[in-house]
Amino acid sequence: MPSNVVRARILASGSVQGVGYRYKVARDARKLGIRGTVRNLDDGRVEIFCEADDRKQLDEFVREIGRSDFLIVVEDVQVMLEGQPGYGSHPNQSQKFDVEF
Repeated sequence: MPSNVVRARILASGSVQGVGYRYKVARDARKLGIRGTVRNLDDGRVEIFCEADDRKQLDEFVREIGRSDFLIVVEDVQVMLEGQPGYGSHPNQSQKFDVEF
């Protein structure tokens, strides 16, 4: 695994539950080679734990998941990198990208 791996916890808010957002996130992640998992939170946000090969790859992923479409309205994407306040890792971090139910 590359030594410049970047890990992040991302919180997305807006109209992001019940509209296929988790599947969009997973599709974008897999397309870009991002590893991790995505799940809904009880407060209406979506939480993403991810690992990218470098910062450029992570930034591209954040741009993609921040885009709204017909049903999905992303109002805010908060990124907390490993070592920053609010960061946490997923207990079952995957080497692929999973959608949690």
